[in-house]
Amino acid sequence: MQDQSNTQDRSDQSVHPAIARLHAELEAARRGIDVLDELEAARRERVVAEMLSAVPDLASRAAYEAGTDGVVATIRRFAVVEDDQDESTTALWDRVVLTAVEAAAAVDGAPRDAAARTGTTTGPARTVAGRIAAAH
Repeated sequence: MQDQSNTQDRSDQSVHPAIARLHAELEAARRGIDVLDELEAARRERVVAEMLSAVPDLASRAAYEAGTDGVVATIRRFAVVEDDQDESTTALWDRVVLTAVEAAAAVDGAPRDAAARTGTTTGPARTVAGRIAAAH
């Protein structure tokens, strides 16, 4: 079942196109992580490498076009991990989210604040980024 809190109306004119693209990329990355176990090892490594570079790249581009605050808010909505995810899936998602926030924050020249900006708004701090934010 899709998490309704991450659903955006892509026809909504108030959503910047760069943020809509980032949202779609985050959705695709989350779905991609769910099927990694079905891939052979070499292919899985390539997919993970692409995910860890594509999502932050798009996050930094979106921050440049639409502003860091909106991009970080979009990423934060994706930071919470489902309770039924295994630890390796959670660890990979943590890396995707954290690197995306760091890339977006770098546009403002504030990469040190990136981890604090990923704190979750609901539920326990299940991501590395959420735990970092809770510690500060």
